[in-house]
Amino acid sequence: MHELRLSDNVLFMKLVNPCGIFQRDDAQIAIRKPFNDIQVIGLFSNLKNNATLFLDDVANILKEQHPHLEFARFEKTASVPADFDQQWLDRVHAVVAAFGD
Repeated sequence: MHELRLSDNVLFMKLVNPCGIFQRDDAQIAIRKPFNDIQVIGLFSNLKNNATLFLDDVANILKEQHPHLEFARFEKTASVPADFDQQWLDRVHAVVAAFGD
């Protein structure tokens, strides 16, 4: 939503955040496991431009550095909320997410 108005021959536009009010709660950062303790990394994509390509690159780099790693993909359409499969969530030890816009 935006509002246009003219004042002293100057056009002003007021923009409104379409996501509403954003609130950030202070919280401790999640504990990071060492790569030796991670077996499966989830690759989560919203299928926007280059998200899958980015995840492919990340997976290739991680696999070169940590050959023991496996990867499990989860994809969703950008306009639909993610409905994570519990089996996927139980399988992965860490997740790399890519959201393109």
